[in-house]
Amino acid sequence: MKYWLLLLILIGTNISAEEHKMSQQILRDRNGVRIGIIESIGHEMIGRDKNGVRVGVYNPKLDVTYDKNGVRVGSGNLLSSLIY
Repeated sequence: MKYWLLLLILIGTNISAEEHKMSQQILRDRNGVRIGIIESIGHEMIGRDKNGVRVGVYNPKLDVTYDKNGVRVGSGNLLSSLIY
């Protein structure tokens, strides 16, 4: 169902499916417990804590990381430092 919804949205907006590819990197502590994930969606990376709450966004084009409120945290990808 979700796939069809995404397909309909992509057809309606003339955006290729390649631009909306999503990948996930699971972050774990030394005991193997999941502490968060980093999702790559299009040209953006989103950091989420262990509960799935968005903690920040990294924009690789600008090479800047923003926190959950949209405030600039610093240069480079600092998402893993926002997940604790």
